[in-house]
Amino acid sequence: MEIRQQTKRSIKNGVLIVNAQGEKDLLVWLVSTKGSSIPNFASEKVGSGTLSGIAGLKVIVSENVTATFAMVADLKQAAEYRQFKPLQTFIITEEGIGRKIRVTTNGTAILRKPKYISLITGVA
Repeated sequence: MEIRQQTKRSIKNGVLIVNAQGEKDLLVWLVSTKGSSIPNFASEKVGSGTLSGIAGLKVIVSENVTATFAMVADLKQAAEYRQFKPLQTFIITEEGIGRKIRVTTNGTAILRKPKYISLITGVA
């Protein structure tokens, strides 16, 4: 409790970012290995087959993270997005088929507080 009061960092907006294989492995570990310890959690995940959150972190599945890594971050505090080109939409009408909607923008994420991001290695 004393350490928690001394730190200014918080994970109230925290996310866990893994790739699809990492989510599958985590789900198998939680249901098969730890399922008896937390039966309500395990029975719920067996039915849904997805993992939306764990330990107060929102789980994001992205193939931008490799299979051997995961990332825990508070992205609202760690980085900010700067937009170079505003969001534009284009609607292309194809007669007899339908419409295509294309959206473009350009920008970059600027890392402001690197201590709000932790990289986890050896996941797979």
